[in-house]
This record gives sequence, structure tokens and C-alpha cells, in this order.
Amino acid sequence: MAIFSFHFFVQIVFGFLLWIAWLEIGPGLGKIWLRPDFENKIRFQLGGILAVAEFSLRNSRFWTPSMWDVNPFTMTLIPATLVGAWHLLVEKILPCVLN
Repeated sequence: MAIFSFHFFVQIVFGFLLWIAWLEIGPGLGKIWLRPDFENKIRFQLGGILAVAEFSLRNSRFWTPSMWDVNPFTMTLIPATLVGAWHLLVEKILPCVLN
């Protein structure tokens, strides 16, 4: 079961990185974590990522299916859980059933 936990962790990290990229390049959003500073130089702003993540916990609208792509919890946990369940089914359960 330790392999499943490691895969789940990797999927969570990968999903989180995809979510961060989606915030910046997705339609309707942008300038969440790459923002110009007072000198108009593009800077990485961790606060923008944290603000969106924190706001999704306070606003119930972020939990509706139309907003799942900007909710870090649904964007990382749901796909990671589905992939992890598929991995468990294919690697662990099906071999036992078919033998």
C-alpha cells in the first residue's frame, strides 16, 4: 500500500502544479501569480496563489462544478483520487480476481 500512497502524493503535487499553471493561462483568469511590480517588472507572487486557495475555502460558489477548475482542492484531489483508484484496481484488485 506504500506504493499507492507515493503515487497519490505525486499525483497531488502534479495536479497542484497544473492548477497553478491553469490559473495563469486559463481563460478568464491571469496575473494570479505572475504580476508586474511597481517597476513594471514581472514577479512571482506566492500571495496570489494562496489567496485563491484560501478564498475557495470561504466561498461556496467555488465548490460548484462550473468553478472546479479554479478550486485547488477539486483540481488536485478529485483527479488524483480517480487515478489512484484506477491504479489500485488495475495493479492490485484485478490480478487477484483474474487469478
